[in-house]
Amino acid sequence: MAEATQQKKVDNNKKPAAPVAKSPEQRAADKAAKDAAVAKDRFVFVKDPEGKIAPQAQVIINAIKGAGAKGVTREELIRGLEGKLTTTQPIGRVVSYYQRLLTQETGAVRINTAEAKT
Repeated sequence: MAEATQQKKVDNNKKPAAPVAKSPEQRAADKAAKDAAVAKDRFVFVKDPEGKIAPQAQVIINAIKGAGAKGVTREELIRGLEGKLTTTQPIGRVVSYYQRLLTQETGAVRINTAEAKT
């Protein structure tokens, strides 16, 4: 019994193996693959939000709504917002900032991922 207890103590002191760090090339390849998948995602209008939302968020919703039932890709949305969205930030960054509000919190927009279609 004493041997089993000592063995258990040794097992408890084992440290988990450190994760293997990815090379810069692998991280770049992973990012490129993710970006390519995200570029195929489509923003689709679902409903007008209840209550007030930020003016920039409303401009984004109106642009998505104007795209129709087919929706709009992120790239198309960003191009469509040029000149309509008042901001000093890059438009893509503003879209990313409001994405959670539009999709999860208000349910005004749905994102159809490329994987869901296949």
